[in-house]
Amino acid sequence: MNWIHRRHRLRRSTGILAGLACALLASVTAVPAALASASPGWADPVIPPDNLPPLPGGDKHPSLPDPARAHDALAGGMTAWQITLIVVGAAILAAAVAVLLARARVARRRVTATAS
Repeated sequence: MNWIHRRHRLRRSTGILAGLACALLASVTAVPAALASASPGWADPVIPPDNLPPLPGGDKHPSLPDPARAHDALAGGMTAWQITLIVVGAAILAAAVAVLLARARVARRRVTATAS
C-alpha cells in the first residue's frame, strides 16, 4: 500500500473519530439536563398520613403555608425542547463547517500551474 492510500485511510478514520467525538460530546452535554428534575426529592414537603391521631394542642397554631415554588426558567433550568434545539443547531453548524472545509480543500487541490 503506497503513501497516498495510507494518507486517505488516515484522513477517513480521523473524520470518523471526530464525528464520534462530536456525537459523544453532544450526548454528554444533553443527558444531565434531560435527567434533571424540577425539584429534588429532599425538597418536597413531608405530608403526614391522615390516619394519625391529632396531636395534643394541635389547633393551637395555624398550619404553615405551602412552600414557595419557582418556575424552571427563574430557577435557571432549561426545558427539553430548548436543549434539543441547541443540539440540532450545533449539529447543523458542524455540518456546514465540514462542507465549507471540504470545498476549500477541493478548490485548493484543483489549482494548477498554467503552461507559459
